[in-house]
Amino acid sequence: LVGVGLILMFVLAIVAEFVAFSTILVPGDADASVENIRANGGLFAVGIAAYIIVLVLDVLVSWALYVVFKPVDRS
Repeated sequence: LVGVGLILMFVLAIVAEFVAFSTILVPGDADASVENIRANGGLFAVGIAAYIIVLVLDVLVSWALYVVFKPVDRS
């Protein structure tokens, strides 16, 4: 569960950052970024959804690691 979650987090973060946002957001030009978001709303939504899934997976992986390592330090 932990390994699969970490791999999914990695893949989704790459998709969000380098596929969705790098093609839409223009550093230093807010007006161009807004126009790109308007023109590519679906791609922007995919990036946001990917980051939300990464957030949920991060919580689940953290919880799973806590459960796995809880018996190690009982003192």
